[in-house]
Amino acid sequence: MPHHQFRMLLILGLLLSGLSVARAASYTFTTLDVPGALHTQAWGINDRGHIAGLYVDNSANQDNHGFLYDGSRFTPLNVPFPGTILTRALGISNPGHIVGVYEAHGFEEGHGFLYIDGVFTSLDVPFSNANFTVAQGINSHSQIVGTYTSNRH
Repeated sequence: MPHHQFRMLLILGLLLSGLSVARAASYTFTTLDVPGALHTQAWGINDRGHIAGLYVDNSANQDNHGFLYDGSRFTPLNVPFPGTILTRALGISNPGHIVGVYEAHGFEEGHGFLYIDGVFTSLDVPFSNANFTVAQGINSHSQIVGTYTSNRH
């Protein structure tokens, strides 16, 4: 076995050995269900325990909506821009800023969004070949991470 591979395996082994300590810890599992929803997914949590996610409603169309859960109530989040057909909240910062994705016009367009104090801002990667932006996470400094797809073949 080459020497550099051994070091990588040794480092990996040392990192994984620390997991046994974490497995011995006690954890609490809590079920989170938006009332009346067919499906609920939690995607982000901040240090205050506020959760951002998405749910599928019980309508004939089974629409997707984002939500904010503050520990006692669910607040639906629906991007209000024309043509929007679904909203997914994916990340939340400690100040409560939420990011995610909304899709419009028959799933042909995907745009990231930033939600602060009741105001939605659309986010799109400014590259000419980008055609679908997803804002996935946000930190306390309002730095946003995500992905985009390219229509380049």
